[in-house]
Amino acid sequence: MCPLRIIHHPRPSTDEEWVQKDLKISQLIKHYGSTKEGFVKFLYDNILNREGDREGLSCWLKQLESGNFSTSRTVAHFIFSSENQNLIEDMGNEEFINYLYTSILARTPDSEGYRNWLQHISQGMSKREILEAFLDSREWIDICDRFGVRP
Repeated sequence: MCPLRIIHHPRPSTDEEWVQKDLKISQLIKHYGSTKEGFVKFLYDNILNREGDREGLSCWLKQLESGNFSTSRTVAHFIFSSENQNLIEDMGNEEFINYLYTSILARTPDSEGYRNWLQHISQGMSKREILEAFLDSREWIDICDRFGVRP
């Protein structure tokens, strides 16, 4: 498994500037590149809120290229990594649903979808199960296709 160490390499712009850009997925793909490497950089920026270190980028790229990890398994490792653990554990249900929308789907939640996911998590679905459901969505599959990676 690839290391995800607590290394702070902030995004090229501040969080506030990044959010204000309100980039659409098409703009993000153009920014990162429609490649496996672009996909991994997208994960570092959007899930861990930092640039990837050289060793980590290389390792995750090899995992994807070799087929050892699917994109969905890679995302789960990023979300539930030791680097991200405290953040995820401290999130309430609403915050976690918002986090998945912004970090994985790169958008704000729509009202109906948000209510649906909130209902599922409130009725006992775990955060891991909610993530798996997000990663089974048509929207996620389309994002993977645009990056040129298999879900």
